[in-house]
Amino acid sequence: MHTASTPGAGTPAAGTGENFLATAHRLAALADANAAEHWPSLAKCAADLGLVYLDLAAVLSVGGPPRRPHLERALEAAEQARESLDDGTAVGCSAHTARARLHLALDELELRP
Repeated sequence: MHTASTPGAGTPAAGTGENFLATAHRLAALADANAAEHWPSLAKCAADLGLVYLDLAAVLSVGGPPRRPHLERALEAAEQARESLDDGTAVGCSAHTARARLHLALDELELRP
């Protein structure tokens, strides 16, 4: 049986960078557990999503999420990816994670002078 839940992950979108860091740690543990149980697709989804949450932690290290369109879309896509892992199938996890990465990159580009 594969390990698909991210216990205590909650909905970090309303929180601070610290919450995203905690979620990244839980996703790393989930990736390790799924790899050990020979579920490479789930392990990859959890690991890739953990990297997104690390990026979110860096962007949101000060206070709550700023109201920027691409950052909001990144938060939404990351949450959808995490929910797909929680349901045990990870259907859509890769697509949601890729969307989150894309919106994070676009947000970063828009902040440049």
